[in-house]
Amino acid sequence: MQDGSYAKVLKRWGLSDEAVAKSEINPPGLPKPKN
Repeated sequence: MQDGSYAKVLKRWGLSDEAVAKSEINPPGLPKPKN
């Protein structure tokens, strides 16, 4: 993300509006998996 490759790929496919601001593993707010 920091080197601009993420934005470049999104732009190529017309998905710039779908970009996320930062990458997180297990961010708060995701539903808890059922075991």
